[in-house]
Amino acid sequence: MIAAATTVITAAGEHRRTGKVGGSMLLAAVTAATAATLLATGNPLYALLPVCVSIAAWGVLASPLRWTFLAFLALVILADVAPRDLAGDGLSVWQSPVYPLQLFLLDNLDKATGIAALRFSGAEVLLVLMALLAVSRTVSGRTVDRVGRIPGASPIAAALALALVTVVIWEAWGTARGGDVRQSLWQFRQLLWLPVVTALLTYALRGPRDFGALVWVVTITACAKVAIGLYYYFAIARPANVKPPTVTSHSDSVLFVAVIVMWAALAVYRPTPGRLVIGTTVSAWMLLGMIINNRRTAFVGLIAAFAVLFVMLPTTTRRTIARAALCCLPLFGAYLFAGRHRSTGFFAPAASILSVTEQTDASSATRDIENYNLLVTLKQHMILGSGWGHEYVEVSKAYDISHIFAQYRYIAHNSVLWLWSLLGLVGFTGVWLPHGVATFLAARSHRHARTGDERAAAFAVIAIIVTFAVQAWADMGTQAWTCVLLLACAFAASGKLATATNAWPSDIRLIRLSRQQSRSWPGAAGARR
Repeated sequence: MIAAATTVITAAGEHRRTGKVGGSMLLAAVTAATAATLLATGNPLYALLPVCVSIAAWGVLASPLRWTFLAFLALVILADVAPRDLAGDGLSVWQSPVYPLQLFLLDNLDKATGIAALRFSGAEVLLVLMALLAVSRTVSGRTVDRVGRIPGASPIAAALALALVTVVIWEAWGTARGGDVRQSLWQFRQLLWLPVVTALLTYALRGPRDFGALVWVVTITACAKVAIGLYYYFAIARPANVKPPTVTSHSDSVLFVAVIVMWAALAVYRPTPGRLVIGTTVSAWMLLGMIINNRRTAFVGLIAAFAVLFVMLPTTTRRTIARAALCCLPLFGAYLFAGRHRSTGFFAPAASILSVTEQTDASSATRDIENYNLLVTLKQHMILGSGWGHEYVEVSKAYDISHIFAQYRYIAHNSVLWLWSLLGLVGFTGVWLPHGVATFLAARSHRHARTGDERAAAFAVIAIIVTFAVQAWADMGTQAWTCVLLLACAFAASGKLATATNAWPSDIRLIRLSRQQSRSWPGAAGARR
């Protein structure tokens, strides 16, 4: 099947170069692949697979890479809904409608194919293919992706390169210290792909003109995930008198908040009647998703994101909002007081916010114990860390969860403290540097922005990074594909915005600025003064 697909793709590419001869080759390849599949499986439906592959391959080869990546982004985020296993609560395993996507995109392919050697996911295969396509187009000089494209700012590229090198060096350091290589691959898997995904987005996106399509893709996908969660909650769990701990995935906390803050930013910086209606409707749908998903981290991230928006607004607007907030403060206090013992319906957000401040539940207690163990581990290797492939030191033990998560000492919930314990001060700085650089570039872009859409994009970048940091501190943010993809979108948008707004001109280099370039840099004059 793989050989047939490769033949079809090759023939599709040949068709673009050789015209009628290529078309004949393509037709012959598809016919042969269809016949071979029919003979091998005996199923007419499977025999259509080569045709579908050939159509998809032709579309990918003929269209700009940004459309392919946007489709990939939507499919991977949509697939991040694991089957709900509530057998212990009276329910059997329920597979979501998008479970086949999850099986082929996010799980290792050996699970779907039975081939033990395929210890990688379909999403990783697609990322490699898109990277090869980008390299091929660059080498061949094809302009389908270069028309109107704005380059990304060099600091974010340098920071991501340093993060990638840091991951590799600390893998060698951990292996040299006796670390488990198999476990280390699970530890840094998404972190290793983050620079690659950002580079692909930087290559594929033309600039701010493509941010609208990016917003719509993420919004529609998030709305579909809320619909799946609602179906599971009301059609599967509720009839069985079960209150599920979550209905989609933990990483959707970042997704739902990201959609809300993007539309809020558009409403603030460039309000139109249509945007206000759509933004209000979408935000209400996302809030409903946050309530049924039952993740208090989402509400913390939302508050943090709006705190960022408040700081970035003009002084007069901040004063107006502050006065309005003071007027509403008694009502908000009454809402929290009324919802302190109610965790469902209208008062669910109040219960989630109060649970964060009180920290009296078993989950918070176990996280405190885990954080203490991470700090003990960090103190043993403060500067360089223990390296990838090592467990954290379990001085104080909470519940034994090894029967459901055997790797719990290799991958902690608090990704920030966990990374610090593994990488030390030096390695953590290298891995986390892109967050600071992207925030810096987005803040400069906000100041240099010429339109409301550019200001909204700059704020959304910072808000997504802050929300990701909240998720990383609370619940394995670095291990989720949804979080990593959204973070890559923020990094790529930060670099594009900095160049488009001249916050970081494209001719500026990080090393050995020429005299002419130094004079053209907006910050150079202030530095001389």
